[in-house]
Amino acid sequence: MLHRLVRIAGGVTRSAFEALVKTLVTFLIFGLGVIVTMRYLGLPVPSPSDLLHSVEGLSKLAKILG
Repeated sequence: MLHRLVRIAGGVTRSAFEALVKTLVTFLIFGLGVIVTMRYLGLPVPSPSDLLHSVEGLSKLAKILG
């Protein structure tokens, strides 16, 4: 009985991990496509440091509101 429960839990965990990996890969491909399209159209693309600063600003805002 315990062996069956472990197999079921392992299958669920494996499925969740596979879904997470697929989501991350899809997100990276989509993000690269957006960046390439923006550069092709001549739109400004934020640098990684600009993105980091905006995330820091959001976390500070969340702390103030929280």
